[in-house]
Amino acid sequence: MATRERNTSESVRQELVRAQTRAEILPRLELELADMNAKLFEVEVALAAARQSEVVAMARLEAAQTRMEEAIKREDQHDVFRT
Repeated sequence: MATRERNTSESVRQELVRAQTRAEILPRLELELADMNAKLFEVEVALAAARQSEVVAMARLEAAQTRMEEAIKREDQHDVFRT
């Protein structure tokens, strides 16, 4: 009977130690998680800005290419009329 009580008591103590350890670690983990979430948000904002910049740059490139093609066509037409 005494051995069983000691075993039960030891088991309860071990569970208590595990629970206390988790309770001590949890606030630090919550802070780390909040920090990671904030950093993730910053990265998502930066990524959205980069994607928007890419869209603008591509639109400008396409417009410049169109203007260049039109200028080449005008130049070719001008050369045809000169000869």
